[in-house]
Amino acid sequence: MRRHWHKEDIKAELRKRGTNLHALARQHGLVPNHMARALRFRFPTYHAVISSYLGVPVQELWPHWYGPDGAPLGRTRHDARSRRSAHAIAAE
Repeated sequence: MRRHWHKEDIKAELRKRGTNLHALARQHGLVPNHMARALRFRFPTYHAVISSYLGVPVQELWPHWYGPDGAPLGRTRHDARSRRSAHAIAAE
């Protein structure tokens, strides 16, 4: 699997360019807290905004979620688990 950008690398690159996740979300009429969650979970709309701002294809930022053509890959077990509460996961 190709390496993805670490979430802190993405945040640092945004800061270097004079913005941050919350400001970027507000500029695009998106929910700021969801923008931060997009670094850990699938949020294609938010990923597209980050990717476009950085000028880096989504498949380079998140190769585990996007194919070489930039199309989202199929759902994985991790995606299904991410929808459950932390309590439900801990109970497994």
